[in-house]
Amino acid sequence: MSMDSGPRYYDLDGMPVSEARWAVMWHTEDRCVAQTLVGADYVVEARWVGTDREERVDEAPRIYRVSVHPLGYVLPADADDDTPATLLLTDETVVEESFADRSAAVARHDQLVASLRHRLAAASYLTSGCVPLRDLLTEPLTPA
Repeated sequence: MSMDSGPRYYDLDGMPVSEARWAVMWHTEDRCVAQTLVGADYVVEARWVGTDREERVDEAPRIYRVSVHPLGYVLPADADDDTPATLLLTDETVVEESFADRSAAVARHDQLVASLRHRLAAASYLTSGCVPLRDLLTEPLTPA
């Protein structure tokens, strides 16, 4: 479906809505349906986005995104040993997948969390925690 021939904005159930209604919904707490910090390295998040990047004629719009983001730490330029680091979500994305409904997005979120936790446990055992988990991720994440 081209961007001009059909609706581009959807509610939480995949029903077409106006851009104005979508914008209101974008700023609600319902947008994030699952978020989990895994170890000290990653955030796994499932969220409603209400748009489909690649609208398909024969499929429901994929309005939920599941993503894995590495975390970073920021220290001020004049930091010393007692300055607390600020945790931030980097703009790098390790995994991003789209789903048509909330239950599928939450299920994939749970699979990714389990997979990352498994890898983190293996990495801690093998490296005594010296190597960041993201450095060990050489293959796509799979269900645990």
